[in-house]
Amino acid sequence: MVIRKLKASFGKLQGDELILGEGLNIIEAPNEAGKSTWSHFIRAMLYGVNTSERSKNGFIPDKTRFRPWGGLPMQGTMEILWHGKELTLTRAAVGGDKPMGGCIVTYTGTGERVPELMGKNTGELLLGVTEPVFRRSAFIAGSEMPVDKDTELEKKITALVTSGEEDCSYTDADDRLRRWQRKRRFRSDGRLPEAEKRLEEVRRALAAIETESSRLAELREKIKKLETQKELLELELRRHDRDERAERQKKLAEAELALSEAKKRAAELEKETEGLTEQDVRALESENSKLEILKKAYEEASEEKKKAERELGELPERAGAGPGGRGAAALICFVLALACCAVAAALRLWPALLPAAALAAAGAVLTALRAREASKAKAELAGARELAAYKLRSASERSAAALEELRLAEERLDGLMKRLRAAEGETPEAAAGRVSEALERLRACRAEASAAAEKAELLRAVVSGEIDEIEGETRLSRAEAEAYMRQTLSELEKAVRELDRGEGGYGRLGDPLLLSTEEKRLEEEIARLETEYRALDMAIYAMRDANSRLQALFSPIISKEAGRLMSRMTSGAYKGVYFDREMRFSAARTEDVASYELEYLSDGTKNQLYLAVRLALCRLALPKPPEGEPCFILLDGALDSFDDERAEQAIRLLKELAEERQILLFTCHSREKRIAEEIGALQRPCR
Repeated sequence: MVIRKLKASFGKLQGDELILGEGLNIIEAPNEAGKSTWSHFIRAMLYGVNTSERSKNGFIPDKTRFRPWGGLPMQGTMEILWHGKELTLTRAAVGGDKPMGGCIVTYTGTGERVPELMGKNTGELLLGVTEPVFRRSAFIAGSEMPVDKDTELEKKITALVTSGEEDCSYTDADDRLRRWQRKRRFRSDGRLPEAEKRLEEVRRALAAIETESSRLAELREKIKKLETQKELLELELRRHDRDERAERQKKLAEAELALSEAKKRAAELEKETEGLTEQDVRALESENSKLEILKKAYEEASEEKKKAERELGELPERAGAGPGGRGAAALICFVLALACCAVAAALRLWPALLPAAALAAAGAVLTALRAREASKAKAELAGARELAAYKLRSASERSAAALEELRLAEERLDGLMKRLRAAEGETPEAAAGRVSEALERLRACRAEASAAAEKAELLRAVVSGEIDEIEGETRLSRAEAEAYMRQTLSELEKAVRELDRGEGGYGRLGDPLLLSTEEKRLEEEIARLETEYRALDMAIYAMRDANSRLQALFSPIISKEAGRLMSRMTSGAYKGVYFDREMRFSAARTEDVASYELEYLSDGTKNQLYLAVRLALCRLALPKPPEGEPCFILLDGALDSFDDERAEQAIRLLKELAEERQILLFTCHSREKRIAEEIGALQRPCR
């Protein structure tokens, strides 16, 4: 098969096209230009996109990784040459969750479908290999260079040295035999585990029947003992009832006697306090308190009256003795001064007259001032006498009123004292205390009588019937007997309930005779399955031995071709490549005797070894003329870790392989294309 043209809506490819030719195609582009995207697009066009893969740590499935950046559906077309026919393969999304799920192959330019190229096996029919074989051989990506084990690839390799049929695989046969083994032993639903499990269940059932039978017998014996213990405890409690009933009758007689005495004392106290109440006592105490207050008020009013009388008696009769006498003297001085002035004027003694005149004037002024003071003092004296008289009248009135209230209070107190039947000379306080105490004793006596009546009534209610004539004395206290009875009843109820459940479930355990028969049958079946298991184990061992012999045949074929290619790419530095069915590789240098395991090789040499193995597989295991349509080889960055010398040798090797099949080499280096041009490996321009 030869790819002519590609058009993709895939990852960063937004309707981009790629035109290819036969032979060796070198597609050179810088990093992140879409080389790996084109590689995965080609594989997706042939085999579709696995939609069952899920994202996980370090892994992104193709359906997510190559979702078109522009938001368009994931789709594309591939124009190919297959068996001399120009075909166009188209893939588009099916539904909303199956990118590139729909595949249509038509004859280019006509739209007529190719019926044999439809469905999921399109890539397998076109290339002649399944997707796992293609991915482990012809799809050579730098990140996926190592070759791992695969059943489909194993079938291809096995076909090289056997009949050529590709439906035979040691791994498949080994898996089938082991599945048969697991059906008998290792699986939870295998026949041996199932029979052993059933046998164990039967034996457990037989053991359970025996155990349950013994347990039920023990329960019946326990119930019998508990019922006997219950009867003894019931007898003990009846003896307690007998003793307690006699004690209650005794207490009833005592209660009735106490009731009678309480009633008698209450009657005596009622006679003593007949007609008296607590209100009478409080009224007496209130009136006695008021009387004390009124006495104090009368004494205060009397004292105020005496004080007013003293104040009135101490005031003078008139105002002449004070400032009035001094006014008369001033007047006399004034008259003498005037007389002196007159004598001086008559004698014409004017110089002497002036002092006399001044003295006369001063005397006149002084006389006037004293006259005014005398008038003021007289008015003040009159006011004081009037105020004192008013106070005396007020005090006299309050004293008379207080005396009247005191008299009335004494009359009310005398009435209350008579009502409380006070003795001669008994104080109101003593009378109130006596009556209050008598009333309190009456209340206490009535309460005592009421309590005695209630107690007697209760005792009458419980003391009924005749006392049981039960012989024997009690051995336990009532509390102990009741505690033992509760414990016995609880254990008895539990034992009866457990016995009922046990007897109900005993029949469901099965028939012992039938279970014994089933046990014998299962033992025979297990013995037969064990024999089959051992036979399968021998078959697995024999096939493993045959596989080892077969491996000795096919490993040298692949190893020889891979060693030849490895020697070509390393210019003879390595002479051989070796691997086993588990795809564990090693390489031998030309100058060394022993081979080196993969871990001891450099990264570049490892990739050269993997490339040699993959190219050997492509040459030996993939279809080629004349048997079939040759499968193209795709290399994505496979030579990136090669040095220039080994890269040139690899290009020369690819040139040879390109003579029989199309080769697509994606690279970010210019040296591959330059080397190819120098050695004439490019047969036509490539894009």
